[in-house]
Amino acid sequence: MIAFTIVMGRTNFAPDEKDAGYCQLFVENLSGHALSWFSRLESGLIDSYQELSTAFLKDYSIDIENGVSEADLYTLSQERTESLRSFIGRFKTIVSRVKVPDKIAITALINALWYESKLREDVKTNKTQTLEDALHRSNLFIELEKNKEAMAKKHAATKTTVIKDKAKEECRESQHRSESERKREEGNRKAHNFHVSDAQRPPLPRQPWNKWSREDDPTRYCEFHKRNRHSTMECRHLQEYLLRKY
Repeated sequence: MIAFTIVMGRTNFAPDEKDAGYCQLFVENLSGHALSWFSRLESGLIDSYQELSTAFLKDYSIDIENGVSEADLYTLSQERTESLRSFIGRFKTIVSRVKVPDKIAITALINALWYESKLREDVKTNKTQTLEDALHRSNLFIELEKNKEAMAKKHAATKTTVIKDKAKEECRESQHRSESERKREEGNRKAHNFHVSDAQRPPLPRQPWNKWSREDDPTRYCEFHKRNRHSTMECRHLQEYLLRKY
């Protein structure tokens, strides 16, 4: 980078062409692993030579400090709950710092992906030949994963609303059933309360109200039972007594 900066200082670019010219010459002088690193940069990520040189130095300084090797690529693996975006980001970071043929890099990618990954199945089925193509395919599956997560959140919100509405409806139905049962019970109680006419025959000699005679007595008559075994008043008293007791 120091040598390149010295050489670039001797160029005569116009002020408005300097930044683009520096980027172009910088890329033209890359080769091998450095050129592979540049080819894997996301589109629209770099807007100036300053950003390009900073990204380049940042990646290569990490390589020097951490000593990234091919072993890091082979031991890489996607966690079960790790998003595809996160894993591909880690994979790109490592593969951009090691110099391996595309065939080996693709094999490492397949082995590192979670065994149920749709991307893993796609790369194997379509026999992807270049790492660039494999990473391009990964972008499609990352978008599908994002859309699936968005739909899952939307569905969860709708499901929560439906559950709340259902709970409210069940509460209203329960209240309605309770009210209906109460009214039905009241109706049943009323149905058992038979009506006895207040009309009475001329007063007769009083007999104990709780004594029930099985023999006809011409001196007593019940308007409800239409019999001469007890009076209407005795029948009413007996009904009220039984209702209070039971």
